Amino acid sequence: SLAVGPFTVHRVIRTLEYDGIIRTKGIGTKKRFYLAEPKALLIRWLRHYHIQRKGKLHRYGLSDPQKFSEKREVFLSSLLMPALHTAAQSIFHVGVTNLKSVEGYVSGVASIELLIKKFGLVEQERGYEVLLVEPYYLGVVEQFSRSREDLIWRSAFAVLTFLDLYHFPIRGREQAEALYRKIPALNSLGSWDDFESIEVT
Repeated sequence: SLAVGPFTVHRVIRTLEYDGIIRTKGIGTKKRFYLAEPKALLIRWLRHYHIQRKGKLHRYGLSDPQKFSEKREVFLSSLLMPALHTAAQSIFHVGVTNLKSVEGYVSGVASIELLIKKFGLVEQERGYEVLLVEPYYLGVVEQFSRSREDLIWRSAFAVLTFLDLYHFPIRGREQAEALYRKIPALNSLGSWDDFESIEVT
């Protein structure tokens, strides 16, 4: 469950149905919905979603980079899930950058405080060695963290990783393209050229 209210679901479905992205079969309580234009949906999503506007980003340096490097795998396992470039590399094995930073999803302030104490994170205003993200789509991240082998949730997490990377300022578009080309849930939508230069409105 993603804890989305019925009113919100109804409003979104009505909008997407009006635009032809979702279509219906049947009537009344037997009405069924199906996604008719997945590419159009993803393009619309990219035009309205930006991780820096929707998520909460917390930037950190390291008090002891060498010690952190030795504990990197422990750190990754302490996250709700890896995020952005770190997710592309560690979950989907798609890496086109040599960035040494680590990015991860966290569930909230309490988990951030634990990570700060345990791994010697030092808050920064600009740049980062560690980026912790409170995700806008927390339900997707939580579901995938519990069901990593489930193909549906793996695909959903791939789409989220793509969305987060696409407008991310640090080599995000490049990494998003590599992910798009590898993941069937994405590249089945067609040519990357249709996604190459979408701007947030």
